[in-house]
Amino acid sequence: MEFGIFLSGYLPRPWNERSEITVFEQERELAVRADQAGFTHLWMSEHHFMEEYCHSSAPELHMAAIA
Repeated sequence: MEFGIFLSGYLPRPWNERSEITVFEQERELAVRADQAGFTHLWMSEHHFMEEYCHSSAPELHMAAIA
C-alpha cells in the first residue's frame, strides 16, 4: 500500500509580511518529513484569488523547490 500527502496552502488571517513564506517553508518541511517516513506521493492544490485557501497559482514551482 502506498500513502501520499495533500498540501493545500491554507493561510488563515491575520496575515503579516512573512505569512506566505512561512506556509511555503512549513509545507516544504512537511513534505521532506513525509518522504522520510515513506510517503510516496505529494499533491498540492492550485487556486486563484482565494484569500485564505491555497496561495499557490503555480504549485509546480513549489513542488520543484521541494524536490
